[in-house]
Amino acid sequence: MPTRYDDAMEVAGGAIDLLTELRPQRYAYGRTDAVLNPIVEPQWAGVRVLAAVDDGRVALRDEDGDPFTERPEVDLALARAVRARSAILDGFMTKQPTADIVYESPKADIPTVGQFLTKPFFGIRRDHQKEREDELVAFVAIDLLWLDGDPLLEVPLLERKRVLDSVIEPTELVRLGVYVRPPVETWISTWRRLGFIGLSVRAANSRYHPGEERPDWTLTPMPRR
Repeated sequence: MPTRYDDAMEVAGGAIDLLTELRPQRYAYGRTDAVLNPIVEPQWAGVRVLAAVDDGRVALRDEDGDPFTERPEVDLALARAVRARSAILDGFMTKQPTADIVYESPKADIPTVGQFLTKPFFGIRRDHQKEREDELVAFVAIDLLWLDGDPLLEVPLLERKRVLDSVIEPTELVRLGVYVRPPVETWISTWRRLGFIGLSVRAANSRYHPGEERPDWTLTPMPRR
């Protein structure tokens, strides 16, 4: 069934205009075993943004809907990396994929569920005092909401992922987030070694609900083993 966002997408003048209406879908914090047919991803640390590319023009907005203009070099990279006339992407502005160790050296103690829920995203909000101009920051795309005038909110997640993979030409500053299907045990040790402390678990058949929280999108601490 179409949503009010689908209607807005059909009448808006372009991808950039839509960013004033859209907000990223929020994650729940709950039992991952309740997510049917899951897609599992390492949870990125950084600023969650929606990025619009429209005929070479680029605009980004954060979770609150405020323009994100701190990284014009990423805007230029997105204009070159998106192989479509127009698109809206969900992703993270993060230094993780550009670092030798993705985020930080893994600590001996993986956070408990309670600790993870208290502060689920390390560095998720902007900290201008800690940001350094010479730090390399990339945009990591995790979802695709709109493509060449067509809303994709009602398209199942796995299909959106497949289309996203074909739309992005990865570069140093524009990356595609990795995703796997269970079993994921062999990936856990790699992601822990790279410094990820959490997992995103989303139903392969899930639709995109802008600004809403749904139980089939869940965050959880990285397993201890």
